[in-house]
Amino acid sequence: MDVSRDITAKPVDERSRVLRKQKETSLYLKQLIEQGENIQQVHLPEDTNWKVQEQDEEEDLPHSGLESDPALTSYRNQFLGQDHQNYKGVDPTLGIIIISVLNTTTGEGQKLAQLIIRLSTGSLIESFQADDVIEVEDTESVLNLAKIVCPELMVEQLELLISPDMENIIVEYDDKIYENELRRSYKFGVLYQEVGQVEEAEIFGNIGHSEQFENFISTLGEKVSTDNGRDYIRTIFQDYSLKFHVSTLLPHSSSDNQQCKRKARIGNDVVCIVFQSGKTTFSPEIITSQFLHVYIGRFSTKII
Repeated sequence: MDVSRDITAKPVDERSRVLRKQKETSLYLKQLIEQGENIQQVHLPEDTNWKVQEQDEEEDLPHSGLESDPALTSYRNQFLGQDHQNYKGVDPTLGIIIISVLNTTTGEGQKLAQLIIRLSTGSLIESFQADDVIEVEDTESVLNLAKIVCPELMVEQLELLISPDMENIIVEYDDKIYENELRRSYKFGVLYQEVGQVEEAEIFGNIGHSEQFENFISTLGEKVSTDNGRDYIRTIFQDYSLKFHVSTLLPHSSSDNQQCKRKARIGNDVVCIVFQSGKTTFSPEIITSQFLHVYIGRFSTKII
């Protein structure tokens, strides 16, 4: 079962609306489970931009194509033409990194800091609530936020980039990488949902997983172990490279209830597989992400 979002819908007070609906949906799903009513694999509220496509449907849903890395298009679409800053740092292992920072404010006055982090291994984008705007000279705050998204960073200082041609250079870089990756490389998220789990923190907080889930991810490809513990699954399909960010293979933090590091990886993917360990229900409204547009539901089945 596939669940996709109408990305043409215009957000209204996006963050507050999403968080409110996330809480309401989680509470409703919990009530359904407690009441023992007929539980569907996917539940959608009446007021939603999501739609469900059953596996046996032949309808062709309109889409804009898979995106290999949404962070590569965000600078052109959101940062360009706005007052923002670009910084350069040098990591002893990852080499040169480029960070773009945009301060924004929601309709309710909540200040947000949006970061795009460009590494030799790929680009990431993340938003953070802020008590105040990040000043141009406050490179320490920028670096601290970047290390929340990428804990493996060992950069000690950042340099403000003030060249008048810098914006054009960054746009050209993002466009070129995006064009190359789109041709040959795709990334997917994979979430493991236990029976009864109806909150984002519960799903991202799973430490282990079932034998059925282990069998399932083994069908996706081979497991790749990394020095920083960010294991993933990879495979080659025809001439395409497929990479799967599996929630329970990513590092778990005992001090971070929201598991921001895991979410930073999976939340930057466009398509996410939700493996349900048993008869339970999932709603895309309980996951907050700017870039996840398609969820694929997968029931647990015993593989002999």
